[in-house]
Amino acid sequence: MPVQDIFGKVDTSHTLSLYDDAHFWIVAKYIERNPIKAHIVKQVDLYKYQSFFQWKYKYKYYELLNNSMIFEMTYDEYANYISNEIDIDAIDIVYKAPKLITKDNKLKVLKKRLETFFEKDRDINRDENIKNAYLYGYTKSDIAEFLKISHTAVNKILLRS
Repeated sequence: MPVQDIFGKVDTSHTLSLYDDAHFWIVAKYIERNPIKAHIVKQVDLYKYQSFFQWKYKYKYYELLNNSMIFEMTYDEYANYISNEIDIDAIDIVYKAPKLITKDNKLKVLKKRLETFFEKDRDINRDENIKNAYLYGYTKSDIAEFLKISHTAVNKILLRS
């Protein structure tokens, strides 16, 4: 699925660089708030190269926002969303990109995050979730590290399945 950049243009160089809509919103907020973090401006709406500035003032590059996902929020919702500091835990998500693996001599992008295999029931169906994550393409080491269990434990679970 092609991913749009913040201006709504299809990003062909990094087509699969975002996992999903939730990842998009975290990255969008991070990008919009960067000029504040860099001490370039004191308010989000004062940096003319950001999509929010373009939206607010219908400025020079406003047309680049056509079809942007930011319009899924109203102007006030988006203004409120980006005006708040980004959650410190979300920073890690910004830098988390989909994992690339080679399978059958072909590059595969794991668009589904490892944690999504375990978010509904980390313990009840753990063995089944481990199997599904492994079949999807995550390594035994990835799974073991994520669940904080040994590589051997993951291996034994997969052998039983």
